[in-house]
Amino acid sequence: MDWFKSRFRQSKVIAPSSPLRLDASSEAALSVALQRLPVGASGWISKSEAAQLYSTSDVAFDEWDSAGILALSEFAAYEEHRCDFRLESDRVIFTRT
Repeated sequence: MDWFKSRFRQSKVIAPSSPLRLDASSEAALSVALQRLPVGASGWISKSEAAQLYSTSDVAFDEWDSAGILALSEFAAYEEHRCDFRLESDRVIFTRT
């Protein structure tokens, strides 16, 4: 009977959680969303939302918008946020440190 039960026992493997969608309707909303992320958790906003919040350029928010990247970097580094970020094809991913 034990052998039979062991064949149907489910393993307790926990899948890694995917990044959460963060509120980027304003810088204040993004700040609150980042503060709510647990340490080690990730969240994302779209590059177009990042551009609306941080870009001073008419071009798309990307590696060439150095002023926008610097503004986002400074925002992520605030003590209240303590986040690293990375740019992906269509998203900005924040990870709480």
